[in-house]
Amino acid sequence: MQSELHHLLENDRFRAWVYGEAPQDNAYWQNWAGEDPLRQEQLGRARRMLLAIRGNEYPLSDEQVDTRIRQVLRESRPVVRKPRYWPWAVAASVAVLIGAFLVFRPAPESHPVAETPREERFASGRSVRHVALPDGSSVVLQPGSELRYPSSFSGEKREVFLSGEGFFEVRKDSLHPFLVYAGKLITRVVGTSFRVRAYAGDRRLLVRVKTGRVSVSTAGLQGPVLSPNQEISLDASSLRFSLPQASFQPVRSIERLTFTFTATPLPEVLATLSKAYGVNIVYDAGHIAHCSVTAALGDEPLMDKLTWICSVTDARFEVQKDRIVFTGKPCDIP
Repeated sequence: MQSELHHLLENDRFRAWVYGEAPQDNAYWQNWAGEDPLRQEQLGRARRMLLAIRGNEYPLSDEQVDTRIRQVLRESRPVVRKPRYWPWAVAASVAVLIGAFLVFRPAPESHPVAETPREERFASGRSVRHVALPDGSSVVLQPGSELRYPSSFSGEKREVFLSGEGFFEVRKDSLHPFLVYAGKLITRVVGTSFRVRAYAGDRRLLVRVKTGRVSVSTAGLQGPVLSPNQEISLDASSLRFSLPQASFQPVRSIERLTFTFTATPLPEVLATLSKAYGVNIVYDAGHIAHCSVTAALGDEPLMDKLTWICSVTDARFEVQKDRIVFTGKPCDIP
């Protein structure tokens, strides 16, 4: 699917449509994506990237856009690293070869043992905290919440366990559904954004969907499939689903943010992300003061949002223990 993304970015007809120069192609691109969720995802990602590349108050020329796209494509391709051989390893191999000439003994058959991923626990304490999951998905935990998850998702499903309240932005992967277990409530998605509230002792467990479709259930009961802006509650005693009498409003509602920026100064964009996700993003505001971003980042996980921003501002970021360090180059003064 990465080649599909590259094809769209290099397609003149698609770029003209994204930049509003070919509105007559609306039906064409809607038909191209159709009902295929993977094509829909790639079309959305390519569109956001193109808008971000051309996203400043002083539009880039077609030649500059071409140059920037080629750079982004190079950066998005996987890097293959050659294995390194140390002197002692070479010596060991020579010794093994010599030994093979001297004596041959059939080695007992060995079977590789699958390593069980260790369990990670993250407690938010009294603050809103961001958790980056192994697959790149984001979780924003409200105060007094805890999330348990494996150090790597190695099976057919991506499973996490929540106690408290969290807002999830799940990276799309149709082959590996994402499940959140919160008390007796099970929430299942492929890739979407939604909130789950299930504190210990709560009489009602709640799910609210921002984007995509979410399936809810218990161990013995399949509940409804929720669409964007829908919510549902589960009675913890009777295990019956019902529509909540009043919409629950999160203490710090990331759902209300669209993450749409138009010629927005880069420091302001990073400050918005820092506040929304409850994560400390460190950057030199004066150094990048003249850089700006135009993009609709939507419900992409935080790491993806930062990756897109870096790809169009020639910057980089590093995740450290309790913060994210963003390093960018200064932009020319218009």
